[in-house]
Amino acid sequence: MTGAPDGGDGGKGGDIYLKASEHFTDLHMFKSKGIVGNNGRAGGGKGCFGKDGGDLHISVPVGTLVYEILNET
Repeated sequence: MTGAPDGGDGGKGGDIYLKASEHFTDLHMFKSKGIVGNNGRAGGGKGCFGKDGGDLHISVPVGTLVYEILNET
């Protein structure tokens, strides 16, 4: 006989923050790679909760515009 699952919830993934910087003039560093936040850790047994993923801070040139593209399925 087995009981109910007792695993805890996984941690929240990290957030991505963009900060305007006068030290950058273009976005060439993003041409070949995507930006992915840090994963949270898996929840452990006995109701333990996973650790949250660390936030990612990225400097971009002043005047950079950021848009959210929503996927409609």
